[in-house]
Amino acid sequence: MNRIIILLFISLAINLNSVDIVNYDFPKFSIYTEDWKPYQYIDYDGIRGISVDVMELMLKYLGSSQDRYDFEFLPWTRAYNLTINNSDSILFLMTQTRERKDLFKWVGPLKTYNNYLYARKDRNIVINNKNDLYKYKFGSVKDDASELFLLKLGISLDSMIRANVGSDVVKVLHKGRIDMLLSETSSFLSDVETLNLNHKDFEPVYLASTSQLFFAFNKDTPDEIINRFQDAYNTLESSGKIDQIFKLYGESR
Repeated sequence: MNRIIILLFISLAINLNSVDIVNYDFPKFSIYTEDWKPYQYIDYDGIRGISVDVMELMLKYLGSSQDRYDFEFLPWTRAYNLTINNSDSILFLMTQTRERKDLFKWVGPLKTYNNYLYARKDRNIVINNKNDLYKYKFGSVKDDASELFLLKLGISLDSMIRANVGSDVVKVLHKGRIDMLLSETSSFLSDVETLNLNHKDFEPVYLASTSQLFFAFNKDTPDEIINRFQDAYNTLESSGKIDQIFKLYGESR
């Protein structure tokens, strides 16, 4: 009962009563996402997450009939390929990298974050510079930005165990089959909690990069549509609603 009350409060707290809704004739988008708590996930209460709420509010602001029940949860590689190859498609959230920048069009950024290499604390791993990395085994999500960053650091795919979702990589780390994984802090801690592990058993050992998270659109999306989504995003941000959503999930920007 308490959870239902909280969810009703969230729904009321992020309503758009104070924001003028603009009506545009948009195409019906194919909207893809992955399981990446706390940004987007499914639990027994339905489809949840910071980015889920923000995307739904942007669609509502723009007068679209689509909502969170139109979002399709897929493994990252499949969602990425569908978005890059099909018009009228959206994928969220995506880290903007130099390699990806010209492959998509972007709305955001929703968050700037740090990528840390996490290890089991009992391993006592010390990384002074990237040359110290090459003797270790890593975990990664296939084709995810974290995997791209590991490759940039000079880590070969032969030195990685690859999975489809982040929680599976955390499992492998916990079991000692890998030495480290690369992750954004909120996502890593959420996976640890979901797996009923103790966050005190892990520690960040190396700051690998700083990145930004965006909503990514197929490259052929007309600029007019991108501009309207960005305007919706900017309006929600300036109204304080995006910060409010982060706080409701116990997160900060």
